[in-house]
Amino acid sequence: MLEVFKDVVGFEDYFQISNLGNVFSKRSNKLLKIHFPKGKGYASFTTKIGGRLGETFNLKVHRLVAMAFIENLLNKPEVNHIDGNRFNNIVSNLEWVTSEENIFHAKTLSLFKTAEGVLNSQSKLSIDDVLFIRKSSESSRYLAAMLGVTHPTILRVKKGITYKDVI
Repeated sequence: MLEVFKDVVGFEDYFQISNLGNVFSKRSNKLLKIHFPKGKGYASFTTKIGGRLGETFNLKVHRLVAMAFIENLLNKPEVNHIDGNRFNNIVSNLEWVTSEENIFHAKTLSLFKTAEGVLNSQSKLSIDDVLFIRKSSESSRYLAAMLGVTHPTILRVKKGITYKDVI
């Protein structure tokens, strides 16, 4: 594939982005090093505009590629990596999507993981609650009423089916 560069939207005086995901600096006249985080995150680079006291920007490569090369006629807010690899920023691997479409795609590729147990923002039990349930000799129905959850929830905690992350 032939590499084509276009100005970065909003930073036209400073950078160009290629259809292959490379960033060229007009200031230094060279390709910039892209940061690839080890865990979660996207390929990006950080720059400061306006000198020492200027503003710092952390720019995501996939968004820059999409903004430069992919029409967004429906004004969708997010950019999806079609193959699920967030470091593959070639234009043919990107598409504009809604948040719902992005989540559906991630679930389809088994990339979407929800937090479990007390790490889930909708969890009704704290770590202390779970530990109390496991140590208690009270009936499950009593504990359910006391903690404001259902009887089956207490049973699943006691059996170790839920809240596996609490030891």
